Amino acid sequence: MPDFAGFIYGSVWDVFFEKIDSNTEIPPMFLVNGGEDTGTPPAKCITLYSALLEKNVPTELHIYAKGEHSFDSGIKRGVSVATWRDSFVHWLTDIKIVAY
Repeated sequence: MPDFAGFIYGSVWDVFFEKIDSNTEIPPMFLVNGGEDTGTPPAKCITLYSALLEKNVPTELHIYAKGEHSFDSGIKRGVSVATWRDSFVHWLTDIKIVAY
């Protein structure tokens, strides 16, 4: 099992919820989505976040107002969305994967 997983504007499929329900080993998850994402609407990420919390998986979710699907580094796509990389590193520090 990996030490963590970064789910950055990923597609959320129904099969994910089946896997979460049947799996006892899920790594800590960092979820990032753009509020303007029509490919993976924010509500799906919120549902995924909730499902992970129900399984006691350490999880952090960021939904930025700006940013469509595939906002890459976020630079020039909104001020707050460009900070997702820093948030990811801070989260890795919080769960003791890296020292910051």
